[in-house]
Parts: sequence; structure tokens; C-alpha cells
Amino acid sequence: MVIQHHQAICPSCGETIDFTTIESPAKPIFSRIRLRQGFSLELTQIDLSVSTYRLDLVTDTLKKQGLRGASPTKIYSAIFIAFIENITKFTLGDWREIVKIVEPSQSAITKKAWELYKEAFERHKNRILAMSFVEQKKLKQQGSTNVATIEALGQLENSIFWEPKP
Repeated sequence: MVIQHHQAICPSCGETIDFTTIESPAKPIFSRIRLRQGFSLELTQIDLSVSTYRLDLVTDTLKKQGLRGASPTKIYSAIFIAFIENITKFTLGDWREIVKIVEPSQSAITKKAWELYKEAFERHKNRILAMSFVEQKKLKQQGSTNVATIEALGQLENSIFWEPKP
């Protein structure tokens, strides 16, 4: 039996994960993951598919806005603004391709794409909250006590607090 000890660094959070692999002639290789105290491991399936349609829309938008050669920060902001209605449909695979287009020399493409992916959901959530707040304020100003509308807005607010499921 051969036992090997390994360490890996999570590209998203930077945490070090210790694990061992055990190899035995009688059993196939398997891994035992030992996490540091207070660190929980949640595994999520991530969609790495790439939509050429969405990438074409992004490329066209960047051309129309004359952002060729602009800073990555400015380009990413323009993408968030232009696609805020559908930004949650962008997969991690889409974001990886966008990073390759915007920052071809980026060494940590997946890490950058993951940061943008999470930011997209956060921006979308904040936009929905803002719209809900404005709508509730309008209803109060009108003196309306339309309970069904207020309940629907509350459900909308609650529905955006789910974890992104690509």
C-alpha cells in the first residue's frame, strides 16, 4: 500500500487543502480529504459550456462602444451594464472566454472568470433589490394597499438570494 500526502490551493479562495491518496493492489486509488479546522467544503457543479451567441453579443457590444484597448475594468463594467438583464445566464465558461478576449495575458483565467461570475450575480441581485425598493416606494406614495403586488415584490426579493446554479 502506498500513501501519498498532497496539498492543493483553491483557485477561488486561496485556502490550502490537505489530502492523501491511498494506492493498494487490492483497491483502486481513492482520496481522503482532510480540511483545516473551521473550513467547510461545498462542492458545486459548474457549467463550463460556452455560448458563441453570448460571446458574439459581447464582442459586438464592445465594438459598438469603442472599447477596444480600454482597461479591463472599464470593459467588464460595460459588459455588466449592457447585459444586466441577462447577466446571470453567462456561464463560467462564457466568463473564461471573455477574460481570454479582454486580458489575453491573464495567468489565472479561471480565477478571474470566477470573480466576474460571482460579481455578475451580485450586481443582478442588487439591481432587483433596487427595482423592488423603487416599486414599493411608488406604491406607498400612491397610497395603494395592493397586498398582492407587495407580496409579489417580497417574493421577488426572496428569490434572488439563492446561490448561483450554473
